[in-house]
Amino acid sequence: FAPENQPSTKGHVYKSWPLGDKYEVVVRCDVDGVMESKGQTVLANFRALNEFDPRITGVDWRQKIENQRGAVLATELKNNSNKLS
Repeated sequence: FAPENQPSTKGHVYKSWPLGDKYEVVVRCDVDGVMESKGQTVLANFRALNEFDPRITGVDWRQKIENQRGAVLATELKNNSNKLS
């Protein structure tokens, strides 16, 4: 947690979903930014993945990104699985 005398570096949005007739799930979500798009406010989250050496991963994404987007994405998801959920 951030110290009480410092503001948070993120915004928060609360979302809720009904869970049957008796319960409701409420979740606090982090928001990194807000922007206007077509007259509507859009919440944004920013993430980055590490670039691995293509000699180790076997995929040089810079060459394959145009033709094999799915393969590049799958490899990066595998290599960065500790960051993604």
